[in-house]
Formats: sequence, C-alpha cells, structure tokens
Amino acid sequence: PPVRRKASVAGSLLERSLSFADCNVHQIGAAVLAEDPSTKFDAPFWCTLLTGSPADEFRSFQNRTLAFWIQVYNRWQDFGNWMPGKVPEFLDGEDLHKLLKLPTNKVVDIIKLFDPAGHKRLSTGTDGMRKCKVRICELMTAGVVLSRLIATRQKLKFVLGLFDVDDNRTLDETEFAAFVTAFIYGLGAAFGLRHKDDIMPSMKSIQTVVQRLYNRLGEIAASRLKELCRASTLDRTALAEAI
Repeated sequence: PPVRRKASVAGSLLERSLSFADCNVHQIGAAVLAEDPSTKFDAPFWCTLLTGSPADEFRSFQNRTLAFWIQVYNRWQDFGNWMPGKVPEFLDGEDLHKLLKLPTNKVVDIIKLFDPAGHKRLSTGTDGMRKCKVRICELMTAGVVLSRLIATRQKLKFVLGLFDVDDNRTLDETEFAAFVTAFIYGLGAAFGLRHKDDIMPSMKSIQTVVQRLYNRLGEIAASRLKELCRASTLDRTALAEAI
C-alpha cells in the first residue's frame, strides 16, 4: 500500500501554551520522543485535539448530561438483550436514530463525523441509512469525554466501564487497547478528522501508544503496591484484595 503523507502543523500552534496544563504540544512531543526516540508522535492529530474545538456537528453533544449517556447505554444494551457478546458493536443509521432519539438531521451529523464514507453515499443517494455504520463505543466515549456537564471522575468511571466487558472493575490489556482505540477514533471523529488519513494516527501508532501506556500504568501500580506493603500491616487477605 502507498505510504501515507502526514500533515504538517503550524509552529505557532505547537508552541501555544495549553489552557489546562503548564506546557505546549511541542513540549509534550519532545518529552515523548526523549523517552523513546523510536516512538512516533502524531503532532497534527494531538495539536488539533489539544488546541482546537470539536466539529460544529458535535458541539451540541458537549451539553449532554451523564443521564443522557446512561439512557443511550441502556438502549444500546437492549439491542443485545443485555447479553455480553450479543450487543452490536456497530449500529446502522436507522438503529442509531432509535438509540439517540434525536432529530434525523442530528443523526446524519453523527454519521458524517463517524462514518464519512457512509455519509458520502447517503448524501449522493447511493445508499440509505441502513448502509451507514457507527461504532457506538466510539460515539459514547467522545460524547462523555467532551461533555461540559460531566465531572472528570464520572467521565472516567463511565468510559472505562464501557470496556470492562467481564465487569471485574479492571481492564486487561485487550480491554485497555479497545479503550485507547475508541478514545482516539472517537475524538478524531468528533473533531472532524476521521476522513483525514494524513492526520489520524495509524493503527500501528495506536498499538504503540497502547503498549507504552499499559506498561507505564503497570509500573505505577506495582510501585504503589510495594509502598502499601512496606507501610501497611494488612493481612494477606486484605493485601490480595488490594492487588
């Protein structure tokens, strides 16, 4: 396959101080590369997410409450009778309309962002709503993460819970990979980037991010557990529960 040409990003955006952190995108990229020079930092993608705003079609979803997304989740589970493995990963346009219970134009906006190819066929009359496919966990991840009305702790609890398929309150590496992938693709869609192959991270790049983050979190957890062992008089049963 042809090598994808990656987009460039203006230096002024890379150097712009972030409103929520004492650094800029250039410094973040430099820190990533300093730790592992072989790592690829997708500057155009992360710069868009960290310094830009969601696409106009997604703006209204920033004002959706946690209650809205819980209702969406419950209706999604109903599609599979609440049976693990039976809940559909994708929904077509008509089922998406039933899921969101929003006006048709709002549903079409979501299809435009999350299934650009399907939206193109829909807009030209080649295919109908049944041929459009949206991965629901990506939509819910983006909607909850970008909401202005949901507290950070609630966001984390809801989004991570989407991928805890065995409901054991932890994420194994496969579940964690699903979470990171949905996070990147979902936010990419919400910012109108899904059709821009020169900006979206490649699957290989995402896999690298997953591996590095999972290993890093494992190291942090192990370090904290060692501290707990040294400082605590917990019996073995309590220690096993902590693990």
